[in-house]
Amino acid sequence: PHSVIRLYWDYFILLNMLITSITLPLQFAEFAFMKNLGWLYLDLALNFFFVFDLVFNFHTGYVDMENRELVMNIGATRKHYFRTWFFPDAISTVPFDLIYFLLENQINSHPEAFATGIRWLFKCLRLIRMCRL
Repeated sequence: PHSVIRLYWDYFILLNMLITSITLPLQFAEFAFMKNLGWLYLDLALNFFFVFDLVFNFHTGYVDMENRELVMNIGATRKHYFRTWFFPDAISTVPFDLIYFLLENQINSHPEAFATGIRWLFKCLRLIRMCRL
């Protein structure tokens, strides 16, 4: 967890979270320019890096705050990550925009309130990622 590679990776993920924190409110506001496929590709690229970060976290040690010692045991690391940040990370990496894009015709054929509810649910689930900040 204290390597230079991990430090650079954390900065890169922080940059991805910054981009997400800027684009997500624009997606909530549903500006017309946000419906461009380029934004979907950007979101998919960011999701790819967040999925890679999820895998990376399974293989990165952690500092046990009780004993103040560095834990590098892979089994203990995976167990710790699974109990702490795995589920929020996993939920926030699901490509909800892609799912919505693929299901858009079916969702739009339902009453407007239902389609809007689905859209808001998908966007709210992406906010979980921001909890890491």
